Amino acid sequence: MTERTRPDSLYRQSERRRLQQTIPNALNEPIGHDACGIIATVRKTGTPTHGNVKRALEALTQMAHRSGEVRGEGDGCGVMTDIPRKLWRNWFKDEGLETSDVDAAGFFVTHLFIPVNVNPRDVLDHIRAVGAKFGVRVSLERRGETHGSVLGPVAALSEPIFYQVAGNVNGANDLERSKKLFDLALNLETTHPVHVVSSSTSTVVYKVRGAADILDRYYPELRRPDFESVCTIGHNRYSTNTMSTFEQVQPFSLLGHNGEINTIERLRRELDFLEIPRTLGSDSQDLNRLLEGLINHQGLSLFEALEQAFPPVLGEIKTFSPALQDAYMSFRQALGPLAQGPVALVTRHLNECAFSVDALGLRPLWFGETEKEFFWSSERGVLPLGAFAADPRPLAPGEKMLVTLRQGSVMPLKHFEAQRILLERVHNREAVTVGARAHVSGPLERPQNIPEFDHEVHQPSSAALAAFGWEKWDEEYVKSLTEKGNEPISSLGYDGPSRLCATPNRTSRSSSRKPSLSLPTPRLTASAKSSSSAPASCWDAAPCRTANSAVSSRNSSRRSCRWIPRPPPSTAR
Repeated sequence: MTERTRPDSLYRQSERRRLQQTIPNALNEPIGHDACGIIATVRKTGTPTHGNVKRALEALTQMAHRSGEVRGEGDGCGVMTDIPRKLWRNWFKDEGLETSDVDAAGFFVTHLFIPVNVNPRDVLDHIRAVGAKFGVRVSLERRGETHGSVLGPVAALSEPIFYQVAGNVNGANDLERSKKLFDLALNLETTHPVHVVSSSTSTVVYKVRGAADILDRYYPELRRPDFESVCTIGHNRYSTNTMSTFEQVQPFSLLGHNGEINTIERLRRELDFLEIPRTLGSDSQDLNRLLEGLINHQGLSLFEALEQAFPPVLGEIKTFSPALQDAYMSFRQALGPLAQGPVALVTRHLNECAFSVDALGLRPLWFGETEKEFFWSSERGVLPLGAFAADPRPLAPGEKMLVTLRQGSVMPLKHFEAQRILLERVHNREAVTVGARAHVSGPLERPQNIPEFDHEVHQPSSAALAAFGWEKWDEEYVKSLTEKGNEPISSLGYDGPSRLCATPNRTSRSSSRKPSLSLPTPRLTASAKSSSSAPASCWDAAPCRTANSAVSSRNSSRRSCRWIPRPPPSTAR
């Protein structure tokens, strides 16, 4: 199913119908990818402070250049923080509720976006009725305070109603309570046109369609001194080919993502096999949904789920200990590398935070520390130079880091240290991994007697190639490798030897005419001395100069390329 034909979520369907008359093509663009700015700040002492939130908001503003802008409005930004329990104690007290419930292990907060053409009462009544089946008891519902006057004209048209729901969820442990809230959120989104922004016993998400400097003005409670957090994750969205909406702004319930998932269709098919409902949204949303499903339905921790979706490459696995090789090869056999492509992630679930970079390091993620906090960011310059306690360093390709939030002291674990914890968790679940490392290098023994091939080779038909998944590009790729020893020229440009280093029989003219994006397009000159071997035509990328006219370089930069036939060679001597 293509991006244009697959269905949308109920929330997006409702918004499209509502905005169709005002913005005819609203939300009709295919779901796209993001190239964004991310930040995560973690308090070293593990104690919540308002300064942690404030500095994350300031860092988002510093990275405003990493967010997109349409008609003067930002594509979106948001933060994920701890539940502001001091605020909720005050709100419970104002309503005459027991304030001690806010400190209970099962206390949860759910944030909702409800379209303005939907009655919020229907949604809230559904939560109370169906929530009882999941062990969820609602104590307080309130319409969140927002200031719509700070929104741009387009964002104001799609502004939803922001609701906050708090209560208690039953469960023997945090993972069991998380699963019940996840299942309730799935039920809610499949029955009502509502977007569940977050639903957790530990975190809340605030996000808006706009630039970073309006986030705390749109949600004034973010500026209150009693809004405290140990960890704050922030995200600036740069939507490359979609119309941004409140729903698609990040962070989502678990992560902030910079990059794109090139294997998104495979990931979505795996969601179907695992019986995890798709979000019908962006690639980042479905990645978030995959991690949620692995955690809540398969019983994995956040770090285990990340390693399942982004396993190390085989060359790296070969350097691991036998036990780790068994674990990671079993991961690859279970799911495989589902999420390939340029990726930098900042994630959190309950009291565990994990940070990850793709195997090629195509998206930057810096790790640094100040006197009070650790931080992970798309750029190291988000904080003043004098604030650094040590030089920031970029995460290496494929590197992950793990942080467990606890009172007293928080210490980031390097990848190899986190892998030890992962191995303990795998063994504690008695997962069958023994012997999986046998597949790391293919067959165990090489055949001794290999028969010679003496048959005539026949070119397979196009139908046969298509049946095995071959496309035209694959044929051209193999043909180019066998004939020239080089990959074909594509969107990345020609990566063969330069003209200066080429063999003598490769002329400058033939090299410059290669269909490459990395070489300048040849220009047509007005010289009367044209060679008889010159091509009959060429691309004109610069203005022609004649004796009677001259075009300034300022105007020449605005000329578009045009096809001009070359005149026949002159016979005069």
